[in-house]
Amino acid sequence: MDEEVIFHIGIDDIDTPYGGCTTHYASLLLAETIKSRDIELIDYPNLIRLNPGVPWKTRGNGGVALRFHTKSYDKALDLFEYAISFLDDYVREYGRWREHSQPSIILYYGEVNELIEWFSRKALYDLIPLDLLYRVLDKIRDNTKYYVTKGKGRGLIGGLASIGYRMLDTDYTYELLAYRSLEYLGTERRVEWRTIREMDNLYSEETILNYDYEEDKPLIIPHGPDPVLLGIRGEGPNVLIKAFNKLIIHEPVPLRIIYRTNQHTDAHLKVIPDLSEAYIYRSVRVRVKVSSKPHRVIGGHVIFKATDGFREIDVAVYEPTGHFRDIVEKLEVGDEIEVMGVIRPHSSRHGK
Repeated sequence: MDEEVIFHIGIDDIDTPYGGCTTHYASLLLAETIKSRDIELIDYPNLIRLNPGVPWKTRGNGGVALRFHTKSYDKALDLFEYAISFLDDYVREYGRWREHSQPSIILYYGEVNELIEWFSRKALYDLIPLDLLYRVLDKIRDNTKYYVTKGKGRGLIGGLASIGYRMLDTDYTYELLAYRSLEYLGTERRVEWRTIREMDNLYSEETILNYDYEEDKPLIIPHGPDPVLLGIRGEGPNVLIKAFNKLIIHEPVPLRIIYRTNQHTDAHLKVIPDLSEAYIYRSVRVRVKVSSKPHRVIGGHVIFKATDGFREIDVAVYEPTGHFRDIVEKLEVGDEIEVMGVIRPHSSRHGK
């Protein structure tokens, strides 16, 4: 194959509670290869947030797609082989992988077809069984190669879904992610909160959720031992660079990268006509009527029942939503509302 061809690399399931990060791996891979190999990105790296209701989701429930073209099939295969070796090294370096983590990488060349697009849309809001994944992979086997470090390849679901969701005719945003040096992992992130508030005052109209003034804490800084120092989200890439440059940071920042993403677009919510399509672990958006007065339970959550006229479901507004619970408690039986969230299975804790 000598003519120029388009390739997509999908990556997922590299996050763990103890370290490691799918976007970090993808960013390091790009930094290592983009200048040294005869390839060219045809889009920003894509960060695709998938169904947050999946029980075994990674920490960020998102996969990454890298899209590029190169002048030969062999060059693409060479990059893929390097990405596999790089993934093995990354997994060994960060270690302590939990049982559910199945770091995976998939290569697809050519135009994304309708089957992959359908699979990707479904993965945004539904639970994807492994047998469906492998039936799809079998149908595109002539254009696909993949690698799984361990397990049955659950990470391939997010990798393939990220390849198929190109955000060509949908809403999207951008996120600038800055990463930490290895020796700083597990320590407090050294970013001056004052400068985050100052940055927010300057760019709040073009960026998204930088600071929580009610709780007096930043929203751009994660809390776990992962390699992400901070992430700034916004409507365009240029404002993210300006916003980042306003921050005062007291530790090295060896790598920054901007992703194009479906975050803050509600792409993961499937609009359903009634509760008959409220399947377990599906993320939905549905109009219903309040059928019981909301009440607060131990733990601070607010619970009420809602109905579509034929079926009834418990709705939970959890404690971390803060003052939003006060608004929900004012609802009355018969009020028509739109509910957005994940359908949880019936249990003694979650109702039905």
